[in-house]
Parts: sequence; C-alpha cells; structure tokens
Amino acid sequence: MRQHNGYYSIIQFCPNPERFELINVGIAVKLCTDEPNIKIKTIENTSRTEKAFGKINKSQFSIALRSFSNRLKSELQKKLFKEEYSVFQNKRAKQFKVT
Repeated sequence: MRQHNGYYSIIQFCPNPERFELINVGIAVKLCTDEPNIKIKTIENTSRTEKAFGKINKSQFSIALRSFSNRLKSELQKKLFKEEYSVFQNKRAKQFKVT
C-alpha cells in the first residue's frame, strides 16, 4: 500500500452561531496525489443532531448539508486550495463550518 500526504476537515453544524454550539456532521479528506482524490462522508441519520438542538426539518437539513458538501468538494479540487480554503472557511459563517 502506498502512502500519501493528505488533509482532512471536520464538517460541523451550528444552528445558532451566536451560541457557538457545534456538532460534527461529516468529514472531508483530500489525498495529495496526481489526480484530485477527495472523499466526503456525511451523516445519514439526524437523531444525534435533533437530540442536541431539538427538532429540525430533516429534508431541509439534508439539502443544505448536501449543497455545502458539494461546494466544499469543488473548493478542495482547486490546485491552490490551501490559500483559497482559508478564505472559504472564513466566508462560510452560517450553519455549517469546517475545521
């Protein structure tokens, strides 16, 4: 098995940014190979999220998480993603965050 350097980010949900309470809802991994090798895995069940924050609209949450994951994947595919990624993180101060 070949070893590769890579990066990972935790995707977090924060319904009330002013309270800064977060729950992990996914992970993004980028392997540094010749071809972009990016994997994003998100939660399929919202029960833990609802336990922490109360009832949420599951379909709206799933759509928003999928949309955020797709945008994150496109950012990670960029060649100079390190510099642009920090800009992306700072701009995305809504319900989803990456660390």
